[in-house]
Order: sequence, then C-alpha cells, then structure tokens
Amino acid sequence: MENKVIDYASNFSSVGCPEGTVEVLERSVSLLLTYPDYTNAILKDLAERFFGVPQEAVTFGAGVTDILYNLPFVLQEGKVLIPTPTFWQYEEANRRNPNNSVEFHQLDKAENFKVDLGKFAEKVGQAKVVYLCNPNNPTSQLYGLNEIQNLAEQNPEVQFVVDETYLFFLKDYEAQSVLKYAAGSNNVHVVLSFSKFFVVPGMRIGMLVSSPENIAKYEKFRTPYVMSPLAPVVLKHVLGNQNYIDDSRDVYASQISTVTGLAREILPEDDYKIIPPQGPFVMIEHVAGITAGRITSELGKQGLRIRDCSEMKGADIGSIRASIKGKQDMRLLFTALRDV
Repeated sequence: MENKVIDYASNFSSVGCPEGTVEVLERSVSLLLTYPDYTNAILKDLAERFFGVPQEAVTFGAGVTDILYNLPFVLQEGKVLIPTPTFWQYEEANRRNPNNSVEFHQLDKAENFKVDLGKFAEKVGQAKVVYLCNPNNPTSQLYGLNEIQNLAEQNPEVQFVVDETYLFFLKDYEAQSVLKYAAGSNNVHVVLSFSKFFVVPGMRIGMLVSSPENIAKYEKFRTPYVMSPLAPVVLKHVLGNQNYIDDSRDVYASQISTVTGLAREILPEDDYKIIPPQGPFVMIEHVAGITAGRITSELGKQGLRIRDCSEMKGADIGSIRASIKGKQDMRLLFTALRDV
C-alpha cells in the first residue's frame, strides 16, 4: 500500500478514459493557438448525431458547473426546491441570485433516501424551480423516467433541472433518460457532464438540453468563448467509441449488482448501513457513532480516499460515499472500513 492511493472519492469511471484520447490531444494541440468557435457548432452537431436531439435544443458550457451557475439567472426566480442530501452546487449556485430562496425536501433515510412522490409533489407545486440529480449524488437512488415526466406535466409552471451525469453510466440509459423529452419540453432542462464517464475532467465539457426556446434564452446569458478548441476533438473521439461505452456500462452493471452483497458479507450490520446503489457509487452510513471525518482520516492513512458526506444537508455524521470499482478494490475498502 505504500505510496499507492486508491481514489474512491471522485466518481470517475474505473475503466479509465477511452484508448487513444491522449494521442488525439497531442495531435491537436496546435488548436490552442486558435479561438474557440463561438457558436459551438461542431459540439452541437456531435450531440445531434449521438443523442438524437435537434441542434437548436442543445448548448454547451465549460463543464456542468458553468451551466449550473448560469441557470439561476436564466430560469424564473423565486423558490427553488432541492431534495437532500444531494450535490452541493445546486444550492450554492442558487444562493448567488439574491432573488432566489432555497427550500429543501428531506429524503427519508428509513426508505433508503428514495423520494416519497406524494409528499414531494405537494412541495413541487409551490416552487419555481426543482433540481433533481438522477441517480442522486450521494445516495445513488434513481428517479424513474415516468416519475419525472409526470411531475413536469402536472406542474407546467415549474422548471425542472435534471442532472443525468451519472445516468450515463447505466446500461439502460436510453430507456431511463429524459434528455429527448427535454428537447421538446418547455419546463425540463437536462444537464450532462462528460468528465465522469469518459475521465476527461480537464476538458470541461458540459451539455444542456431543453426546448429550442429555452436554449435560445440561455444562449443570451452564457459567457462566450468558454469552450476549449480541443473540446470538439475530444468529444468526437470519445462519443465515437461505442465499444468503450457499451463495455463500460457492462462493467458497471456487474459491479453495481454485486457491491451490496459484498459489503454485507464483510461489514457488520450493527456498525454499517449500506444504501443499495442504483448508480456508479455507494453510500454507507456508520450507525454506531463513529464520524465520517474519523473514517476518512483513518482510511486516508492507508491510501484509501473516500468522500465524507456528513457536511451535506440531510446526511448523518457517519455518512460516506465511495465510487464503485472492481471486486478486489471494493473488498479492500470494505475490509478497511470494518477495521476502523
């Protein structure tokens, strides 16, 4: 273990980036001497070809973070509803708009943080904007396609921002995604980061899909020239590798289906609660009083990096998250957790 660090804290694909990505960058480095395309025309064409959405219904940002921090100034202002625990940037981005107020909907730990649609729907109708992370980070629980569509159709005056960054890891992504639906919807906006699945975080490629009218409005707010001139080259390369995409999804389908059983085999149930994952990471809670801070510190000494979730609203003091990897790496992690 000396000098070796295994990163379970960052939710990057354990498969690694597609073969040839670095070589493509090396051959294209001279593009850095040119201005990026202001219109993102090549990126939009790639999105149309891969996802089957009209170019007028898609735009790009310097990572999903760029898009998330623009949306509070583009969408209608007022009450913003966020199920919690979830990704911290939804709240942080909306706090920057003084005309927005953020309200949280606490997900029920007793139900493994799955949303109670009845209780949630009551609050949705009182909000201007609702944020949904699918599958949710850090709980790794899915919202169903029909659930999201029904909420949107029953609340046409409410705007829904759906983050599908981790949905892209799943074999049934096409069947679960509301991305194509969003392209024809006036109140659904899907964001998708390419950093996690393709392991290209430095390229900062984030995508937003909504109706052409919504995208036209967003385009008036976005900062020009934020995309690297290398972004189209990289996105063309990674989206063009369908074998890599299919193989990666197969790997994760197997790992997600077996990780709960492996965890329960090793971790004492009196000490740990496992939230069965539906995405590429797993949430674990120490229920016997040891804090997530202590756990992350102890494992860090062994070269194992995990995510302390205790500072997230709605999570307990013993909550941690780990990206899902191969069986050997997960066994190593669970054994280390058992011995804390």
